[in-house]
Amino acid sequence: MTTPALAAQVHHRVRSVAALMDRKRVLHLPVVTPSDNLVGLVTYRTILHVIACSQSPNLEVGEIMRPDPVAVSRTLPCLRALEIMHERGLGCLPVVDGRRLVGIVTESDFIAVSARLLEEWLAR
Repeated sequence: MTTPALAAQVHHRVRSVAALMDRKRVLHLPVVTPSDNLVGLVTYRTILHVIACSQSPNLEVGEIMRPDPVAVSRTLPCLRALEIMHERGLGCLPVVDGRRLVGIVTESDFIAVSARLLEEWLAR
């Protein structure tokens, strides 16, 4: 899990969010209220679609985000989070404490763990 999670707010412009995602090399960005309550999720794929369809990159993130994304509690076991991602075809899961965003777990997190475990197993 990445903590603290980068996040956007609904009034942020798609153009600036795309630049942030590119600079930080992230594919998923939670969208939060000023009090850090999770309200949506924007993906790099969605931003590419907006630009490819000649929609304005000056739109607000709130206009293109996926509202009420699937999120998990910080106490959820990792394997259950992985199952949820696999079952639902998700690339990430925002992690919340109540509604407040506290982190994000992504496919990349699980790949990194898998690589470490495989290295340890091969070293036996």
